[in-house]
Amino acid sequence: MKLIEKLTNFIRIGFIALNTDTSHLGDRSTYVGASEMSFTQCPQQIIKNKLLPVAPDYKSALRFVKGHAMEDKLEDALKAAANQFLKASDVEFIREIEYTHPALALKAHIDFQTTPAELAKIVGKENITPEIEACHVVFMEVKSTTQAVSEDQIHSQLGIAHSAGIKAVNFCIVIDTASGDIEVKGPYFHNNSRYLDLENRGSYLLNCLAGRFQAKAIPGISCSFCQYRDECTAFPCLELPEEIAFKVIHCDYLTKEMKALDTQKDILVDELKEFFKADTKVQVCGLLVNMKSYLPTSSYDGPALADAIKSAKVELEAVASKLTDSIGDDIFAFSGAVDIYNGLKKTIGELETSLETCLKSKAGYTKLDIRGDKKEPVKKEPKAKKEKATKAAKVLLLPAPDGDNTLSSGECAVS
Repeated sequence: MKLIEKLTNFIRIGFIALNTDTSHLGDRSTYVGASEMSFTQCPQQIIKNKLLPVAPDYKSALRFVKGHAMEDKLEDALKAAANQFLKASDVEFIREIEYTHPALALKAHIDFQTTPAELAKIVGKENITPEIEACHVVFMEVKSTTQAVSEDQIHSQLGIAHSAGIKAVNFCIVIDTASGDIEVKGPYFHNNSRYLDLENRGSYLLNCLAGRFQAKAIPGISCSFCQYRDECTAFPCLELPEEIAFKVIHCDYLTKEMKALDTQKDILVDELKEFFKADTKVQVCGLLVNMKSYLPTSSYDGPALADAIKSAKVELEAVASKLTDSIGDDIFAFSGAVDIYNGLKKTIGELETSLETCLKSKAGYTKLDIRGDKKEPVKKEPKAKKEKATKAAKVLLLPAPDGDNTLSSGECAVS
């Protein structure tokens, strides 16, 4: 429908327009940002995006808008939590802080900033370690997916702030709206050796901006949505036979069509689930419809569980060794029974805690399955009947008077 197509395109244009305004980042052609120092994009893409910027496609724009929207909602959530549970409306979080390297054109944009004292109002002073307390500020980097987390970016932010005389601790807050998970990573502290490597990357990009070097193309995860891939030196244009080139284009077309069909199917499935609501087994126009709901389950993460058991085994062996040394030759002659018992109890408690952290929860879900009628099983013909059919298949076609080819008898040829 034209209406649906035009409305969809209108919304896409809107998301692109939202992402076009980068005025809060200044003239990006004059500096290198902390996220760019992480090389999550290839150097060639970074430099071309600064010198020859083009409007992003709507999918890229949607990802950026989603990230900014998550920052806004996190700010609202922090204020609401402070007001409701802490009764402390004075908990201070500052948005969009910028730090600049004193000698190089390197900048770090911080999503949220607070202080150790303000953080203590939320988590409790007893949970603020001396290392965190010694910091001037607390950074919070917000990501909308786990895939977007880059520790290099986090250490670039810490290093640039450190160069400006600011001692900071950084936390990365991942809010995955698809899975409904919230994960806080950190704390991260300035690591000088790691930052020097990142600073060298930043210097390389600055030299590329100045025209001293030509930026290299490094294939990576951003290639699929890079706006400059048509002229990318990492993927040279190859002259192919016309039929092969057509197959490549047709394969890409079918992939996109399948994604579009999957989206349409998901919408229909959701509507059917809403209609049937409970577990269902019905027949509709010869199609079998089977809908079943599954309860949430939990399972152990194998590698994490193995590590927990291995660690607990080492602890238990240490306690057992202590028990043996205390007993000696006389089982009634040791005086450390209470200490050993408490040691065992503590070890078992730590093991239980470790097992809880290894437990992974899986949300419940509803599965809808639609199948057509079952095919009738193929019956094997008797040998005599099969031979007769084979003979009939060998009947020659003779030219008929009107020029058409017809069978010379009333038999039906078997193909």
